[in-house]
Amino acid sequence: MTFPSFLIIGSMKAGTTSLFRDLRNNPAIFMPSDKELNNLNTDAVLTPHGTHEYESLFKSATPSQVCGEASTAYTKLPDIQGVPKRAHELLGSDVRLIYLVRNPIGRLISQYHHSVIVSGLTLQIDDAILNHAPLVNYSKYAMQISPWIEQFGRDQVRILVFEDYVENRATTIQSICDFLEVPSNAAQVQEDVVFNKGSGRPLNEGPFSKVAKSGLYRKLVRPLFPLKFRDTLRKNLLPKAPTRVKPKPESIEWALEQLHEDMDGFIGILGVTDLPWDLSESVDRFAGT
Repeated sequence: MTFPSFLIIGSMKAGTTSLFRDLRNNPAIFMPSDKELNNLNTDAVLTPHGTHEYESLFKSATPSQVCGEASTAYTKLPDIQGVPKRAHELLGSDVRLIYLVRNPIGRLISQYHHSVIVSGLTLQIDDAILNHAPLVNYSKYAMQISPWIEQFGRDQVRILVFEDYVENRATTIQSICDFLEVPSNAAQVQEDVVFNKGSGRPLNEGPFSKVAKSGLYRKLVRPLFPLKFRDTLRKNLLPKAPTRVKPKPESIEWALEQLHEDMDGFIGILGVTDLPWDLSESVDRFAGT
């Protein structure tokens, strides 16, 4: 059976799409053309049918390629549970895990705009921060990554800081290739391209979006077209997202209070004395007037 030997498990809106594209450009790596497969989200993947369906996604890999996939839903507690256990049962104990993190306030704001664009979230940003729990929960990095570490061990998990990745993209990809034990390829990194940006991205609405979301399209039509062709189609056929809005200072301060204990735990997981970000600057950086 051919299964992934590595997973990009999140976090949402922390550069996973860019990393997926960069790694997929490496001929030593095979990743299905679709991101967010989400097969490990439920126990259905452990049934004979589910296992066969998951394996079939990697049937085009050559024997010399290392297989992987990227699904940010794998770190969306408490909404989706049991993924590390299912991954361990199906993929074994040697699977390697890549978890990207970003300034948690910047990440949750980006997730808000993504949810407005893709999921039709209608709450205003301040109401959403207070009442739409996934925004804060998915920025609780210690809570999200701890079950994976408990299942696989800390050595099997590579935690990447989004801001470092953007600043040193080629160097980061080299380190990931070393972690995966595959040769790196300088041509694989598109330094000047950032994928899945919110502002100005194609808006997931209109007649074409209904087709794109259908199960028939995802299973039968989409695999027939190369990824670049689908990108061009989306760019030309879908309307563009509106300019982003900013939360009030008090909303950011409330979110920081909710994240405080988790961030302390995350420092311990990283084995450092400080976070990669100065969260005391969050109001100045992210708040509106």
